Amino acid sequence: MLNSGLTQRILWVLWPSFLVAAVAELLVFAVIDPADVHVFGVPVDAGRMPVYTIGFFFFWALGATAAALTVFLQRSPVEVNRCPLNVEDRPQGCPKGHEGNEAPGERKGTTGRGAEAPGDVSVARSSTSRRLAFSGIRAAAPGRP
Repeated sequence: MLNSGLTQRILWVLWPSFLVAAVAELLVFAVIDPADVHVFGVPVDAGRMPVYTIGFFFFWALGATAAALTVFLQRSPVEVNRCPLNVEDRPQGCPKGHEGNEAPGERKGTTGRGAEAPGDVSVARSSTSRRLAFSGIRAAAPGRP
């Protein structure tokens, strides 16, 4: 079964792209009659419903591609650099470290997948700083006023 993070990302892609496809379908076929559609200069020999259906799936795929690219590019540095292995399962010489040498925001026994445990200040602080930086507000460094 898919983990909740992957399921959530799939829904972040498919649902908005479905809504965009519905609106695009309405706007395009309000202007274009499906009986007048030509592909590479050849008239489409199909009824209106198949053209509507193909058009909808085309717009859905286009919207899903844009949304998937957005979801992929919005990953945080913690997600990108997270090691998928437990600290104990990492091979000798792994750059992510061993006992007492975990990467920032990582704890022993975590796989790094899904939500972090409550109280993980480093992840919460970085996401808060990112939101503040996006809004143009400078966050104070930890321990500084």
